[in-house]
Amino acid sequence: MASSNKELEDFLLSQALELHQRPRVIIEFTKNVGADKIINDIEHFPHFFVLGSIMNQQIVFQRGWIIPYFISELLNGKDFESFLKLDLATTKSIFHEHSLHHFNDKMAFAFHAAIQKIHFEYDNDASNIWTWDEPDCKTVIRRFQEFHRVGQKISTMAVNVLVRDFKLPLPNHRAIDVSGDVHIERVFKRMGLAPRDAKIKEIIEIAQKIYPEYPGFYDSVCWEIGNGWCKPSNPDCEQCPLNGKCPKII
Repeated sequence: MASSNKELEDFLLSQALELHQRPRVIIEFTKNVGADKIINDIEHFPHFFVLGSIMNQQIVFQRGWIIPYFISELLNGKDFESFLKLDLATTKSIFHEHSLHHFNDKMAFAFHAAIQKIHFEYDNDASNIWTWDEPDCKTVIRRFQEFHRVGQKISTMAVNVLVRDFKLPLPNHRAIDVSGDVHIERVFKRMGLAPRDAKIKEIIEIAQKIYPEYPGFYDSVCWEIGNGWCKPSNPDCEQCPLNGKCPKII
């Protein structure tokens, strides 16, 4: 493990606490007001959050999150029953015709498979993923990972959003790791919290040691820094909130 930086870790903790302690607000997933409103409404349209989470793979996040909303506009319906009208061939046709993803065949299959899974295994209600049998975080992460093409990154991201942003009182935060995301990997290394040759698995283990009660606590803060300032090339260190605390191992 790289050397500890107490000042840096304390600052990250303070920023993370601010995010977790704030009241629930509308999260900007897409920069489209209508889409963001419905993705945030997990009480009435939880399938938009689940489907959007699954689409967030190797694509700009706004583009991934808006896919279910875009398709709902074509279907002229937001309820889950509207999505059930889609067969696989139609789903693939929509993805290709509108270039919804970099991997249209694979993600169209994942989109359709998720609809079928929600239908057959969660009684047409995606919120049952996080409500049935009063599950803890570990169980909800596992349930997300049972969806086609969902692994550690998407499952932990989704549950972190449910806890941090949607304020769901799911127990066992120890099960939520940082996501295996390129932004988080880059920021951890440049901050000196992880060796420059560290793999994602090692970074996850480092986060577990830094804050074992909730290893994914820093996830959003590090992601925002990586997305906003700590770019792969030409990072904007002067404007970064970590300027003056980060060792800038670039």
